[in-house]
Order: sequence, then structure tokens, then C-alpha cells
Amino acid sequence: MLQTEIWGLTLIVLSIIPLVFLVYTIKHLERLGITIQHPRVIVELLIFISLLGIGLILWFGLSIV
Repeated sequence: MLQTEIWGLTLIVLSIIPLVFLVYTIKHLERLGITIQHPRVIVELLIFISLLGIGLILWFGLSIV
């Protein structure tokens, strides 16, 4: 396994953390007193997408770009 594949798989696994926070936040929007456009929701979503995207690019190689 190449070094980039290891980093890619690591980032994909790490993307689960912000996903869990995002799911919790969306599930408890009313209790938290925030809307879907709240910066907390947006930041959690962007972190999840960034980690997953970069992880997939590294795992499958830069040939898909």
C-alpha cells in the first residue's frame, strides 16, 4: 500500500467524526435552538466533505482528478 493510500484511508476514517457530530446536530436542532443554516452545521458539513473528498482522492490516486 502506498503512502498516499494510507493517508487517504486515514482521512476517510477520520471523516466519520464530524459526520457523527453533524448527525447529532441535525437530529437535535430544536433542542439546541439552532437552524440548519447555523454556522455549526455548515462547518461540520464542510469538514466532513473536505476530509472525505481529500481522502478519496488520495486513496484512489490523483488519476481521478
